[in-house]
Amino acid sequence: MVSEQRGQAHEMWVFKQVNIAKTAQEMDCVGIRVDHPSGIRPAIQAALDSARAAVVDVVTDIGALHERA
Repeated sequence: MVSEQRGQAHEMWVFKQVNIAKTAQEMDCVGIRVDHPSGIRPAIQAALDSARAAVVDVVTDIGALHERA
């Protein structure tokens, strides 16, 4: 069941599209953007293997719901 957000809750949880991985790259860090769940593990591994400061930017969908167990 999804509850309705009240007041300014939307402003707290919904952000403009920002590519944090690109920002990290501009700061001479490793920046990896992930837009699908299957890419999370390889992205984290690549960040660890880089031996540099790294950001893994995972794009999420606030409206997506996981099935309950």
